[in-house]
Amino acid sequence: MFPAAGLVVVVAGILSTLAAEGLNWLLIYRTEDYQKLRKSIDTATKRMDKMKDEAAASTDSSKSKVKNKAVTRHEQEIKMLDKDLARLQARSGAAVGLVMLVAFYALSTAFNGVVVAKLPFVPLKFITHLSHRGLEGDDYTECSVAFLYALCAMGLRTNVQKALGYSAPKSLLQVQAAQAQAAYLASKKLL
Repeated sequence: MFPAAGLVVVVAGILSTLAAEGLNWLLIYRTEDYQKLRKSIDTATKRMDKMKDEAAASTDSSKSKVKNKAVTRHEQEIKMLDKDLARLQARSGAAVGLVMLVAFYALSTAFNGVVVAKLPFVPLKFITHLSHRGLEGDDYTECSVAFLYALCAMGLRTNVQKALGYSAPKSLLQVQAAQAQAAYLASKKLL
C-alpha cells in the first residue's frame, strides 16, 4: 500500500507548496511595495559591495577608516530594509501556515497509522519520533505521513521560491558576514 500512499503524500506536498507560494504571490510579491523594497535592497547591497572593494583597495589609513564608516552606515541601511521586507512578508505568514496546516490535517486524517514510505536506513533517535509518528511496531524504517509531508513541504518550498525568483535577498547574510569579519579584524587590530 505504501508506494501509492507515498506518491499521494508527495503530490499533496507539491500542491500545497504551490498553493502557498501562489498565496504569497497574491499577497506580497506582486505588490508595488515589495517591488520597490526589493529594488532598494539590491541597489543598497551593490553600493555596499562597491564601497567595500574601494575600502579594501585603499592604502591610506585615514581614507580606509572613513570608507569603513560609510560601509557600516550602508550595512545599517540594509538591515532596516531587510526588517521592512520581513514585516511585509509576515502579512502572509498566517495564510500560508493555514494552507499547510489544512493540507497536513487532511493527509494525517486520511493516512493515520498507514506506512507511506520505507526508509533505506534507521533515522537518528530524535528523528525517529517524527518519522515513525502514529505508526505501530518497532520497524523504524517505516515512514509516517507527517515525516514525508514535512520533508516535501520544506524541501520544495525553497526550490519553488528560487524557481519563481522570489527567494529572499542575501543582503542580510552579507551584512552579518561583513560585521563578523570587521569584528575579527578589529580584534586583531587590523582596522
